[in-house]
Amino acid sequence: MKVIMYFVRHGQTRLNEKGRMQGVCDSLLTSQGELQVEKTRVALNNVFFDAVYSSPSGRCQQTSRIILEGRNLEPVIINNLHEMNFGTFEGTRFTSHSEEITRCFDTNDFSSVNGENPAEVEDRILQSLDTILSNAHDNDQVLVVTHGSYLMTMLRSVFNVDMDKLFPRALGKGNPIPNASIMRVEYEDGKYIVTNLPTEPQLYEDPIVNKTLHFYFVNHGQTLFNQYNRMQGVTDSPITERGMKEILDCADALKEIPFASMYTSPLLRCYETALKIAHDRNSDPVVLDGLKEIDYGEFEAVVRDSWLKEIKEHRAKHDDWSDVNGESKDAFELRFHHTLQKIISANKDGSNILLVSHSEYYKRLLEILFGLDGEDAMMEMRRQGKQPHPYGGIFRFDYVNGKFEIVSYMCTPEEFKEEQ
Repeated sequence: MKVIMYFVRHGQTRLNEKGRMQGVCDSLLTSQGELQVEKTRVALNNVFFDAVYSSPSGRCQQTSRIILEGRNLEPVIINNLHEMNFGTFEGTRFTSHSEEITRCFDTNDFSSVNGENPAEVEDRILQSLDTILSNAHDNDQVLVVTHGSYLMTMLRSVFNVDMDKLFPRALGKGNPIPNASIMRVEYEDGKYIVTNLPTEPQLYEDPIVNKTLHFYFVNHGQTLFNQYNRMQGVTDSPITERGMKEILDCADALKEIPFASMYTSPLLRCYETALKIAHDRNSDPVVLDGLKEIDYGEFEAVVRDSWLKEIKEHRAKHDDWSDVNGESKDAFELRFHHTLQKIISANKDGSNILLVSHSEYYKRLLEILFGLDGEDAMMEMRRQGKQPHPYGGIFRFDYVNGKFEIVSYMCTPEEFKEEQ
């Protein structure tokens, strides 16, 4: 299992501003702290989080709320994410008791002043990570809002980073990890890799953005409902004989493309298509629920010609089917973005990626990523004498450093071969 975690330190607080030690005691964010967190929110704007966790401290919860503005997410409070207990030094200026404070920070041990020792903090960290990972799924992206000394201990004791070389402590300047900083950690099969050390948001460069990926979007083969012109969203029907030939032609056209990853809608018509393309390759397609077709609600399985007026009305509403117990436009866009970001984050620079999905999904993709009207794009293809979204068709687009580019519109396998 692979999980990407984004650790964020809270924004500057009133006690931070005054140079006072702040562990289990708490204080509000300053206006500067709110501005710092706002910059963090912008830096993480393109990351779609599956879960968010926060320390119980008010300063961390306040930080979480700012980052999550406009997202349909609530932070889960994990008590073990709270800051180190500095004992009798809580609220003390860093410049007071300088020798004792220096000694405690050098050893990361405050037990001599009724605070915590490093073993206790490390144990809390391991418990927190276990909680987060036990609730995660493969390729999840998780936000964790916590504290400076907590992150210092995590880097030193759990991730084995040489903190003395990275952050030589200057007495009187507080924690060397910047407020509202972002640290990115990849977990995979029991191992942690720190891909970005704690960095101020304006200096943070997300590796999700800085890469190039090549996408091959494939429409499934013809099904029985396609043959009989019935609406087919989340409803499934068998692949026809013609559909199987289309799938085999598509697999043949793509046989020389070395796919790093292959993803498919969970619906059987796509899964069967993906399996044929994956034949004789070393990996199986990964099923992603976010690649399934739009849910047409009460219009599922109806003959299109019998409900042409009503279907056109919904098309005019940008495919919002929520009034007939189907999927809303916003719900589709949310899962679309979420799925695409998970795929982007899970793949390395230069990868070829196969997506097996549906024709209406393809039209919505054109609208969301490229600002094209899906219906207008289909009509233009027809005017050119081409099939707008042929069964077994292949559409190519690239992701280049945060932007999407069309390589070629959906075409038949034969046309695809001619282009190569």
